[in-house]
Amino acid sequence: MAHREYKLEYSLERASFAPLWNMLSTDEGLSRWMDCQVCSSNGITRFQWSFSEIDEAHVQISVDKKIVRFRWLNKDGGFSFEVTDSELTKDFTLIIKGDCDEEDYESDIFIWEKQVERLIHLLGLHLS
Repeated sequence: MAHREYKLEYSLERASFAPLWNMLSTDEGLSRWMDCQVCSSNGITRFQWSFSEIDEAHVQISVDKKIVRFRWLNKDGGFSFEVTDSELTKDFTLIIKGDCDEEDYESDIFIWEKQVERLIHLLGLHLS
């Protein structure tokens, strides 16, 4: 089955790094804005989706705490979050990269859009 890569970028004006990073890198944070329950142990993160499917991923966090990568254990692919900051404005950009089956591309993008809306709301921000 053909895979398709995606890259989504969201400007997060006036975001604070610590709460944003917490939402991207901890079980509690991820569970609050993604449509799943998240549980990690020994470098493996388990995502239990609302429709009972369970996916497990190996998680890697960059040394500078700017990138979190999740690589699926039970299927190809994965996704990552990267936080960049503007030296000029001090605002952050959230970059989500991943891949999916070609037939799932539109629905995956829609799901990410909805989840990021929830994340932004929980952080008390607005999309810019």
